[in-house]
Amino acid sequence: MSKQHVVALIQARMGSTRLPGKVLMDICGQPVIWHIWQRLKSIPELDEVVVATSTEAANQKLTDFCSAAGIPYFSGHEDNVLDRFYHAARQHAATVVMRVTGDCPLIDPGTSRRVLRAFLEAEPPVAYAATNAGVLAHQDKRGSFPDGTDTEVFAFSALERAWHDAADGLDKGEAVTSYIWRHPELFRSVKVYHTTDLGHLRWTLDRPEDLEFVRRVYGALYKPGSIFGLDDILALLQREPEIARINQQWVGQEKYEKYYQAPAGGAT
Repeated sequence: MSKQHVVALIQARMGSTRLPGKVLMDICGQPVIWHIWQRLKSIPELDEVVVATSTEAANQKLTDFCSAAGIPYFSGHEDNVLDRFYHAARQHAATVVMRVTGDCPLIDPGTSRRVLRAFLEAEPPVAYAATNAGVLAHQDKRGSFPDGTDTEVFAFSALERAWHDAADGLDKGEAVTSYIWRHPELFRSVKVYHTTDLGHLRWTLDRPEDLEFVRRVYGALYKPGSIFGLDDILALLQREPEIARINQQWVGQEKYEKYYQAPAGGAT
């Protein structure tokens, strides 16, 4: 098999409802998006790390920052994020896509690499691999990762089929890959689990309390030029459990039920 061209796409925009402009908020002297990009760049199997944003005028500040910082970016559809991902992946000639969102400044490169290797090394081959986190852990609580460490890896061919066949607006929206994982009869997949269940931990960035939590973690662990990981954060929270309580009230508050209640239409 010829070498795959693996592209990580960071889904990001300025128009967050609960925490507007969060992707450019400062953490230890750099914006959130820069930290995510740097963390993903440390994964050796990735050929490119690209910010996938939209053409909405509000995102001009984000693309201006990316240009100045030397971060590759693609601007596409604001609401049809599946379309945005398809064209971003196509423009960058991806054969394999890693999806990470712009609300994951604590994304763990080691975990993301595990998902990528699970995809690349699967026998028989799979179309999709992911951490058991976020929406995917909603009905599968075994060995889940903290919300905010979500990583998905999928074949461009699977993305292309989803882009072509998905008819439900739900599958074209912010989840991007829901058509794939809502159709297991069409796409062979594999899921990566943690050895213990960490679903009680919230590491995503969606509310002011989350920003306070992330800044506390970075303040304790961040050193320029090095990357701290999931185990470092877990050790910090064991030493200082009050940090985890900063945003604890928002654990499990996401509206993931809609993906399981809606019929998975569009398959042919």
